Amino acid sequence: ESGFHTNPRQQQKNLNSEWKRLEAQSFFWVMLEYLGVERPPVSIATGIITDSDNDEPINGAIASVLDSVYTTDTFESLFNQYSSIPGDLKNGFYYIENIPENGSELIVQAEGYYPDTTAFVVDTTDFTFIDVSLISSIPPNVASTSIGDDDIISPGEELVIQFSRKMNTTSVDSVLKISPEVMYNGSWNSAGDQLTITTNNFEFVTNYTLTIDSTARDNSIYGHLFDGNYDGVAGDSYVVQFATSQADIISPEISDIYPTNTQFSELWPIISATFSEHLDTSLFDDSTVELRLGSTLVPGQTVYYTVGEKSVLNFFPSVRLDPGKNYKIEFSGSISDTVGNSIGSILWRQVDKHLHPDARDRESSWKLFLWGREKTVEPQIALNIE
Repeated sequence: ESGFHTNPRQQQKNLNSEWKRLEAQSFFWVMLEYLGVERPPVSIATGIITDSDNDEPINGAIASVLDSVYTTDTFESLFNQYSSIPGDLKNGFYYIENIPENGSELIVQAEGYYPDTTAFVVDTTDFTFIDVSLISSIPPNVASTSIGDDDIISPGEELVIQFSRKMNTTSVDSVLKISPEVMYNGSWNSAGDQLTITTNNFEFVTNYTLTIDSTARDNSIYGHLFDGNYDGVAGDSYVVQFATSQADIISPEISDIYPTNTQFSELWPIISATFSEHLDTSLFDDSTVELRLGSTLVPGQTVYYTVGEKSVLNFFPSVRLDPGKNYKIEFSGSISDTVGNSIGSILWRQVDKHLHPDARDRESSWKLFLWGREKTVEPQIALNIE
């Protein structure tokens, strides 16, 4: 059980035989301590070798102390027994025994990384844990973008650029250009390897060129210049061309509602509506989704997330609902897609609460009414909580 088999990172360590020896030795030492027996001298250095950019373990890294050498597991040496996908499994684990008590050096190297040397004195009473984080020597590039295979972006849709490693964000922001010139906002994730650009101000049916100059740098101590053409050599600009789509004049539609009928048994329900496209979250407020019992507002939390091209609004009541009561869920008419098309319609289901559930399913139906701007009303769905 010490392996935590439900933890993928831990389980990949368990595939290594020396890791299992490490755990067995730990258990043995606990038994000795319980029996009051002194632990024999220990002369073992061990740890995990990882990539400094993403903290991922490195396969095939070579750790050495004096004449003792240990190579971390690879697909060819071990992981092919458990996966058919090279690079799918990794643990970065090394284990070196019989280290002399006087000072030593741990030298770690791996293909595509700068070598690292750590001076240490072995602990003779326990494992000497030395984790090593290697810095990649490969220049940064654009790993992917959210531009589709058709090279088209819809204005209002986020343009996401994923970099191969952590970037010096200031160096990228200062040399990223979009032509023809357009106002946009850019935001970075906390890791500094993903840039999101807003496209609300982009013109429809227009060709754009995005360029990141070769002087953009990564965030390592080496400050590698950009490899924009993927030739493995730093100092190239990245250029991508894309077009914007025609104007979107279609409002988001509710394609699915839970509960699927107007009766359910949960008194702590999850109420959700699936929309046909992504929504403008800047318009969300306390009235975006409301659950009411008569004129009384039911407290709760609204949660929004995207699933592919669609999006979902969930409402979680924070109080227990009353059985046998009629509740009404309201979706604000200000709900809009990312280019400003609001719902502009009412979607409702009217059901006699005295009907048998089967009859309710047969006789009730969804009806959609389109209203002029001056007559827009709140979309609403009546729910009977049994």
